[in-house]
Amino acid sequence: GKIVEVNESFARMHGYSTKEMVGMSLKDFDVPETLKMAPERVRRLLAGEALTFEVEHRHKDGHMFPLEVSASLISSGGESYIQSFHRDIAGRKQEEEEKRTLERQVQQAQKMESLGVLAGGIAHDFNNLLMVVLGHAELALEEIPPMSPSRGNLIEITTAARRAADLCRQMLAYAGKAAFAVERVGLRNLVVEMT
Repeated sequence: GKIVEVNESFARMHGYSTKEMVGMSLKDFDVPETLKMAPERVRRLLAGEALTFEVEHRHKDGHMFPLEVSASLISSGGESYIQSFHRDIAGRKQEEEEKRTLERQVQQAQKMESLGVLAGGIAHDFNNLLMVVLGHAELALEEIPPMSPSRGNLIEITTAARRAADLCRQMLAYAGKAAFAVERVGLRNLVVEMT
């Protein structure tokens, strides 16, 4: 696990000089999660397998950064060594995270669009039913005498049906099937109606 030779790029990547790094161990750079995997990787490398894997290393200043490692067993002067090539993949990791974030945002937008379509469909169907209720209530109002005790009930039905129809228009506007209508509202009248 000791470094016997290192190039300038690897040393710079870790914040050291090549002289400082010779003799250091991978334990000086690997994070605990990476160290747990090291014995199995070394066993496979010594068995002649070439490996490519991702690790996290600790920079001299303490920050962590991701690397892709390609390693294999080589022989030189009758000795066996593990030769590895390390590539900083922080940029790729950041791009992958940004891609995942964008995918989540697209999924959320699709959910909202589906919700809008559903709300629009329900509002449209419900509005049709309200028009039937409102039409029959208005016809009944025309047919009963002005002093009939049922007249107040029919007026409440038409008022509630109009309010529900307004709510349907708001849902249709939310669903993009109608335009929002901005209007002044007399709060006193609204409170009296609701009371």
